[in-house]
Amino acid sequence: MSTFLSKNKTLFYLLSLYCQQKENIFHHQQLANILKISPKQLNRYLKLFHQHNWLNYKAGNGRGHLSKIQWHGDIEQIIVGKLSSHLSTMTMMDWEELFAFPNLTDSLAMNFKHLYQQNIKNNILYNERLIVPIYHPIYTLQPSQVNDVYSAALLSNLTNRLVEADTNGDIIPSLAHHWKVNDVTLRLYLRKNVAFHNGDLLTAHDVAWCLRQLLHLPLWQPILEIIIVDMWTIDFIFSESCSYALHLLTDIQASIYKVVDNVVFGTGSFAISKHTPQQIVLEANDNYFGMRALLPTVELNILPKTSNSFYQTNFSNDITHKKINIQNGVCAIILNKNEKACSTKAQRQHIKNIIHKHLYKPIEKDSSLQNHLSSFGNTISPLCKKEVFNWCA
Repeated sequence: MSTFLSKNKTLFYLLSLYCQQKENIFHHQQLANILKISPKQLNRYLKLFHQHNWLNYKAGNGRGHLSKIQWHGDIEQIIVGKLSSHLSTMTMMDWEELFAFPNLTDSLAMNFKHLYQQNIKNNILYNERLIVPIYHPIYTLQPSQVNDVYSAALLSNLTNRLVEADTNGDIIPSLAHHWKVNDVTLRLYLRKNVAFHNGDLLTAHDVAWCLRQLLHLPLWQPILEIIIVDMWTIDFIFSESCSYALHLLTDIQASIYKVVDNVVFGTGSFAISKHTPQQIVLEANDNYFGMRALLPTVELNILPKTSNSFYQTNFSNDITHKKINIQNGVCAIILNKNEKACSTKAQRQHIKNIIHKHLYKPIEKDSSLQNHLSSFGNTISPLCKKEVFNWCA
């Protein structure tokens, strides 16, 4: 499948050249090999970039002589500017390719992150909501009291821990950006300007209040005391050596939160906008200290285990949903409008008509589904000549 960079060769090789060759002097053949193009292609791109005034290029005279380039000081802004004009057409696969680009500089990675967040805010899907049926109640939203996996999964999106463990089990920063540890003390330094969902700023007092509630637990016994050093620094004093102290802080029960008027507020990427026994609605936290959540709204519908219904979002700007009875499960078909085969509304409607025709007869025969028959057509209108597409396996 083609991606944004594969379609924009000039930008691809500009980015490749900048990331691979930041030094002024280079060997032409070696650089061509790194970029996986011929020396003639490399020479053509270098001259093109020189004409655009993105760099100064001076070819080496004779075989074996080194060539020279000098990047313009604002080259990274030029690359970002080129990307900015294509934000509306970029897909998640395009962003994954950018973030994984070899030898990307820290400053470019940060600029790409800002562009990504801008893309999410400006994208046509910004008002989309994901509807998830769940068949288990959420018993508590207080991390110190959670003891079931479903509540823990929800809390992991609403709250943060001081540190997290990556896929390799290594400790990485979260609410704490730095720490120092020895045999008797663990000192953590908190991020500044982190806000709870109610707007209150996180301080060491909030951290101490949350974690002191856990000191009675067996695994926390080596921690003798939690001391507030200042607004942004907190110490854990050990009664004995505690080699697993940082890993202890990654547990869901060690999440940081505050309670105001019996309402739990976290600092996570999602905040609760509605909470009833039947439904929980999560909204993306615009003030989150990390990367903003991709989906702006997630709706959790809490259903009884015997339920044979699911909810389908209407394809409109409102937030009403259509309840559909089901007997044998749910099938979701997702059409990618970036693919040529379903890039137009007429093509997508044609696919929908084909699906509806095949569903019409079984629905017609099932008395329990008769009330849905009006939603399905029994005919397929032909596509006009310019809309015809080829199916591929």
